[in-house]
Parts: sequence; structure tokens; C-alpha cells
Amino acid sequence: MKKIIKTGFVVVLIFAVMLSAGCGGKKESQNEVIRIGSNRAIGTITPYLAEELGYFEGKDYQIEIFEFTDGAALMEAMAAGELDIGIVGISPVATWNAKGLDVRVVASANGGGHVIVSTTERGFSSVADLKGKVIAGPSPGTVTDTLLKSYIFPKYSMTSDDVTIITGMKGADMVTTLVNTDEVDAIVTWEPFISMAELTYDNIQVLYDASEEWLADGNAELYPVNVIAAMGDFCDNHEKELNDILNTIEKTVDYVEDNPEEANAKIAGLLDLEAAVVERALKRSQLTFQVDKAAAMETLSWACDLGYLDELPEEEKLFDFHYISKE
Repeated sequence: MKKIIKTGFVVVLIFAVMLSAGCGGKKESQNEVIRIGSNRAIGTITPYLAEELGYFEGKDYQIEIFEFTDGAALMEAMAAGELDIGIVGISPVATWNAKGLDVRVVASANGGGHVIVSTTERGFSSVADLKGKVIAGPSPGTVTDTLLKSYIFPKYSMTSDDVTIITGMKGADMVTTLVNTDEVDAIVTWEPFISMAELTYDNIQVLYDASEEWLADGNAELYPVNVIAAMGDFCDNHEKELNDILNTIEKTVDYVEDNPEEANAKIAGLLDLEAAVVERALKRSQLTFQVDKAAAMETLSWACDLGYLDELPEEEKLFDFHYISKE
């Protein structure tokens, strides 16, 4: 009898353990996975940094970050239903929104960071000196491209017809080509590549600092570059989670502002850069959170003027900010 009781106790104990494990497993499986698309760059680093800091731990959802090399591929993934949230350039979001995709800008990610540079031995003193010259630039339709053609060139009574623009170069390759060859006379680049160049070479000459000039024109905030976008169905059906994620991103931006030395070191590690490069880069390309809607619409008007957008998207369909107004 004693043996039977002991065996029965063991069976009951095993059953209890299995039941407990089963319940635990079930609870864990119910933690929804929220898919965020981004890339490892200065302006889109916040989800990676938040993860590094442990800010996503202890949530009743799980975060999975998918890395993309460009905004076009990221937006295609969003359109295919493979992502819930994307940290991406505002122009690709507006393009897909105008096509009818219910994707909304719910917060900002970063602003500024573009520079036109040459080398001192080439003897240029102004953007106007680049008439008839060769410039290495970004892919057509990007914020960098529209900024150059619709905001910078008009200041010097120039158009893209006044220069030869070579597109498709990567940021690091632009600098190498400028410094080591005669293939280009100047480049339009962005952070962190300009800071890397300035700290590596002693002959880099800045002809135009877009962040500096934009603020000099009376703007309170830097022009928007990357934003946080979310799919409409995710916004409507996961309001609590979206609000919590945005609060987490805002907390991450505050951390960078409040702890610059420590944050620079962590970002440097995530991007495989030197901390000095990150420190310098974040002076031109600032991490942000609140969206300057007027500035955002101005940047989109550049794309519209150049024919990349058939028409400006409707503000009420593109922007949805009530998720960042709740605690």
C-alpha cells in the first residue's frame, strides 16, 4: 500500500509539473510578436538601442526587429503584411500612402544630417562653383535627392541640369571616390559618413551643411528625414501596444539626450563606429520624436515638384499622432 501511495504521489506530482509547464508555455505563446523593420544607421538606431538597453523587456508582447538595407524594400515588406511598424524615410511612406496603402506616420525618428562636401585642393568656395561639375549623389526620390534639387540648388539659382549627378553610390564609397580619384568634384552625403570623413582626412571642405542652413532659415526643428510608420490595422487593433512602443522609443531618445557619452558609446557599438564619429554625427543628425508636420509636408512637396509623387498625400490620412499623446 505504501508503494502504491508513493507511486500515485509521483504521478500526481508529474502531472502537476506538466500542467504548470503547459500553462506557462501557453501564456508565453500568447505573447504577441510585434514586427519592426529598420536598418542600422544613425537616424534609425532607436529600436536597436532600446533593445540594447533592455527597454523592451518585461512587456506582454515581444519585439522582433528585421533589418533592411533601404526604405523601398522595407515598405514593400510592410505592404506585403510582413511588418507592423517601420523606421523609414518619410518619402517612401508618403508614396505608398498615396497609392492607397493604409500606412500612417505615428512619430518622428530623426532629422537633418546632409552635407555637400568637396576637398580643399579643388578650390571651391560655394555650391555655385559646382556648375558644370560632377557630383556623386543618392538614389532619385530619396530625401537627400529632393533636398538637393528642390531646396539647395534654388538657393544658388541652379537646377540639376547645371551639374552631372552620379547616383547609386554608397555613402562610404562616395567619400573614397572623392578623396582618391578625379571621378567626382563633390558629393552629397549624410551622417555618419561626413563625420567619418572629417575625422579621417584633413582636406574635407564643407560647401553646404543642410542642418545648419535649415535652422538659419528660421526653422525651429531640423527637417524630417526618417519617421516611425505603422500599418493602419495595427494602429486600430493594437493601440495599447503601439502607445507603449512609442513611449519606449521616446524614452530611448531622452536617454541619448540625457546621457550623451554613454549613449554615444552604445550606438558606436551597435553601428561598429568610433564614439567620436557618433558624437559628431548626432550634432547634425538629431534623433527626434515629435513630428513637425509643416516641415514634413514641405519635404514631401519637394518630391511632388520633382514628379516622384503624383500629388501630396492628405494630411489626415498620412499622419496619426494620437498614439503619442497618451501616457
